[in-house]
Amino acid sequence: MIRALPRSLDPLADESLIGFMLRLSHRLDLPPARLATLTGLSRKARPAVAVHQLRIPTANLTDFGTATRLAPSEIAGLCLDSFRERYPPLDLQYTDSNLVRRNKNLPSVPGWVLTGATRYCPDCLAGDGSVVQQDHGGSWRKTWRLAVVFACPIHHRLLRYHCPRCTVPALQRSRVNPRIFAAQLLVQHPVQCRSVSSVGGPACGHRLDQDLVQPGEPTRKTAPHLFEFQDQLLTRLQLDRDEATTHPDSGNRYFYDLHLITRLIRGSWPFAAQLAPRHTDLDILDEHVDQLRREMVQTRETGKPVHNKLLRGGPPDDPHACAHLLSFAGHLRESSDALRALMSSVSGGSVWGRELEAFLRHCSATTQAAAEPHVKAELSKVRATRRNEGPPPRRRSAQISYRPISMPRRPLTIDPCHIPHYLDDDHIRPLTMLIPETAMRRRTIHRFAAITAIRSIGGLSTQAAAAALDLPHSWGSRANLAVSHWTRWTKRNDAAAQVAAAVQDVVDRLNSTPPTIDYQRRRRVLDGWLIPQDVWETVTEPLRQRLPHHPATDFGPRKRHITSLLLWTVITNGDYLAASLHYNRTQIRPRDERFASLTHRLMSAFRSGEDRARNKHVFDLVNAFAPYRAQLEHAIDHGTFKPPQ
Repeated sequence: MIRALPRSLDPLADESLIGFMLRLSHRLDLPPARLATLTGLSRKARPAVAVHQLRIPTANLTDFGTATRLAPSEIAGLCLDSFRERYPPLDLQYTDSNLVRRNKNLPSVPGWVLTGATRYCPDCLAGDGSVVQQDHGGSWRKTWRLAVVFACPIHHRLLRYHCPRCTVPALQRSRVNPRIFAAQLLVQHPVQCRSVSSVGGPACGHRLDQDLVQPGEPTRKTAPHLFEFQDQLLTRLQLDRDEATTHPDSGNRYFYDLHLITRLIRGSWPFAAQLAPRHTDLDILDEHVDQLRREMVQTRETGKPVHNKLLRGGPPDDPHACAHLLSFAGHLRESSDALRALMSSVSGGSVWGRELEAFLRHCSATTQAAAEPHVKAELSKVRATRRNEGPPPRRRSAQISYRPISMPRRPLTIDPCHIPHYLDDDHIRPLTMLIPETAMRRRTIHRFAAITAIRSIGGLSTQAAAAALDLPHSWGSRANLAVSHWTRWTKRNDAAAQVAAAVQDVVDRLNSTPPTIDYQRRRRVLDGWLIPQDVWETVTEPLRQRLPHHPATDFGPRKRHITSLLLWTVITNGDYLAASLHYNRTQIRPRDERFASLTHRLMSAFRSGEDRARNKHVFDLVNAFAPYRAQLEHAIDHGTFKPPQ
């Protein structure tokens, strides 16, 4: 049973969870491992507190608050998740103990969030002179874990990354030192270096708060442009939630821009050097690029697969190199001509072209406008290469030959944002009447019709049309192939013409009676959404009382997630298999097999309306949430919806 500790501490400004635990360990004279157990963060002999620095799971939250006497808002303030809406690399989907990205094309945590080590300001660690900070040190700030923070705005100096004595990154986790709380039986001062040279060896122990500014090191006086840029980045990290997520040119979109432009700088080097402002240290950037190239060569020599590190990963860990790279990227963002020149100088093949196309949808309107011409040209070259230089098609026997389905001659005239995954019955009827229920899954027909209709607008690729529907790029190709191969089942060579005519009929019906709902907005606003816990408990309470001894009274997290997925399907008229909630529970390891099978059964029953007696409690749940669903739809459509914090 978790009990309140005899003494606790008030969190310092911008303090991280790990910093708070180190200070509390020092105050109570308890080893960090023991403190992690007493606060409920871990029940193991070797606690992995580092995994909680992003977000403390709900199962540990109550115990931690009881032990430390901190309010939920104070606990939330210790975790990096508090920056999630403002900083895209932290825009993660939390599923049980897993932290996964919403989209594989978005920034990843290891490159843009320093989870394995941290930067630090020695003057901040020395404290502000108060009694408590004289005794236990200053704040290990959580902003130091963000790759875009390279300088201290308080002490006007660049941050440090390595310990001056042992040259190991501060609070690093490694094979030798697998835990941040490496010293299991030793209480160290919070600002001491905790690295060890061998398993079980003594900690370095160097005081990281005693490092003075070195001669020639950039400061606010000698390099004001770096510190002014850092001030701008810190201001963006403090934007209110609405401005950070809705403004087309600021907020979190700005960080997407920086991510993309840093990749372009490194991928085009040394071409990018001629676009740099005069105060940029080109030597340090040249060394950074050379280091990445050397690492790629070394990997290639070992026979392992080599990924282009110039076009992937985050900024350098070294704050000095990071400062110049990010400020250079910020400068290029303000110059459309320079950005176009940089964009056209990078050619990373088909994989890069697809990544670029998907990634740009999350960038600011300014960057999209500058990059769009190059993206179209790059993708057209990729498609032309595939047509002219691709491998010859496999031979097919005469009895299974088929004609490719032609595009509609009269294109779709409505905005693609109004196209859902599942078109209305009236819109889709020409295809459903043509293709028998036993010949193809109804989901495939809907997917094919929606993608083909969007493609007709301007000759878009199948991948681009799938992206407009927020579907994985391979789904469109699969749907087209399935419908094309339907001729194998019919044994008729004119089936392609019939399907093309039916698709044209679908497009004409959409143009004559267009949907009025912005389904794209609904899908993206509700990406990763869950029914809030308080709403869940309020709505389900009457059902709990009505069925006191029924198996359907299991209203735990799995039922809440499945009901959220059902509401997502109804509100977006979407394919539940494409929802990030379903993907995270079924495709990310460990796979939730029970969730996968139950969801498939209930979704099939809900879509078809069959077996209502067996699944009555599910339909009751959906009906119970009807008023809340109506409010939710109204809020999304009118731009007033705010996801719960």
